[in-house]
Amino acid sequence: MYKWRFFTIVFLFVFGAFLTFFKGSFFKGPSSQTLRISLISEPQSMDVARCHDLNTEQVLMHMFEGLMRKDGESIPQKALAEKIEISADQKTYTFSLKPSLWSDGTPLTAYDFEYAWKRVLDSRSKFVTRSPHYFYDIKHAKKSLLGELSVDEVAIRAISKTKLVVELERLAPYFLEILSLPLFAPIPKHIAEKDPDWRSKVPLVSNGPFSLKEWKKDNHIILDRNPNYWDKGHVCLEEIQISIIKDPYTTFLMFEKGELDWVGSPFVRLSQDISSKILNQTAEDSIIYWFMVNLKKYPFNHKKIRQALSFAIDREEIVQAVFHEAGVPRISVLPPNLGMVTEFPKKGAAQAQQLFKEALEELGISEKEFPEITLSYVMDIESHRRIAQAIQNQWRKVLGLKKVFLQAKEWNVHFNQLLYKKYDIGFLSWNVSVLDPYFILQVFTSKGNSRTVNSWESPQYEQLLDQAAESTSSQERLKYLKQAEEMLYEEMPLIPLCNVKKRYAKNPRLQGEYLSPFQLVDFKFAYLKEEKSP
Repeated sequence: MYKWRFFTIVFLFVFGAFLTFFKGSFFKGPSSQTLRISLISEPQSMDVARCHDLNTEQVLMHMFEGLMRKDGESIPQKALAEKIEISADQKTYTFSLKPSLWSDGTPLTAYDFEYAWKRVLDSRSKFVTRSPHYFYDIKHAKKSLLGELSVDEVAIRAISKTKLVVELERLAPYFLEILSLPLFAPIPKHIAEKDPDWRSKVPLVSNGPFSLKEWKKDNHIILDRNPNYWDKGHVCLEEIQISIIKDPYTTFLMFEKGELDWVGSPFVRLSQDISSKILNQTAEDSIIYWFMVNLKKYPFNHKKIRQALSFAIDREEIVQAVFHEAGVPRISVLPPNLGMVTEFPKKGAAQAQQLFKEALEELGISEKEFPEITLSYVMDIESHRRIAQAIQNQWRKVLGLKKVFLQAKEWNVHFNQLLYKKYDIGFLSWNVSVLDPYFILQVFTSKGNSRTVNSWESPQYEQLLDQAAESTSSQERLKYLKQAEEMLYEEMPLIPLCNVKKRYAKNPRLQGEYLSPFQLVDFKFAYLKEEKSP
């Protein structure tokens, strides 16, 4: 009996010590340089080639670094690039690299960049990019993605260990800005060539300010400071703890209890009803909420149906109900902080009903024969659910559509449905990565590539963008871009809804972070101030 009691006491002591150790190793005290944030879902991958969503980008921007990195004003500055030479015609860029190491101590070279970029441009590769428009400015990149040329002919060349030369198809004044994205970071060629699953290994070899220390799927990610990072002297945080929490309200409660250092945008959108007193800070943002329309499906291939669905939406009512003062109704795909604002004629229920009537007559069907509509959105995001429900009700009220069904899916499933055109109308919060109208508008020129959610094409639209790209006059460029924007409004291959500002709160001890207008927070220079003694 005494023996069992003795073992019981020992077990409880050891178990208690284990719990204390585990808790202490993951939830460090407030005096340490440990940042605690949360994401609403898992990163899609730890491979920069799969960096297509905000959660993935938020993690990988701290693990990998490319030629450029944006500063606190969102202006690209040299990162691994020590020197940049641009040709007279502004179409050839020569990058000289700083000396730097991978986290395993291996020297990083220009060949790592060439390997990483060409890996996603090879149409035969399983790593081929799902965001092809980011690469279209590079000479022969689009032809390689379409299988018309070998990836070896793409104009990306490492001419030595420290020099990378890139040729462009056209003028791209935003090219250096694009290069700051994780999608353009290098990968460790010395590992990736031998082990295709290197990106799933922990610890993961990377080159950014932080390294992957631990990843427990659907639970948490731990990043620790990379001792081999070239600029480690400016990295103050020792660790970033990222909890995966699907319920936004749980993050709200954890922040109130002091268990998180950040709550709200850009990591999660919280209901105004529960968060108005806590989320005491706001910031401009470039995010646009819109609905993709599958033009490959009947009857959405009829322009007047798309227009009727768009004009039947009362954007002001939805934005006020869901986002209050943080939302700005939009009928354009371009964010308001771009500086290119086009005033489109305001159309509402009466125009929507007339267009819908004309479309039914042209299709030769009655209102009762109109097929059902499935409106898809991401589950576990309250604002998406409320918007979908509001639009469902407005379409029923204005157009008499009784068969509008809602479908909520996890982000990865939802995105793949859009990608493979297995949807009717799909809701997206679209994060603009580059504040240039050409770069945003060119997203809708890529029907020829199956790895895009877009399903619309127009030779006239593409011609306008080509003319804008070749224009040396800023006024002439703007003229063509405005005409292209007007075409999108007229053809309505997607239905814009609104732009939303950031609403957030943070630990007052947290300083030095860069909050960008692109739904991201860069914690490279962040630190936690020491608490004052009582």
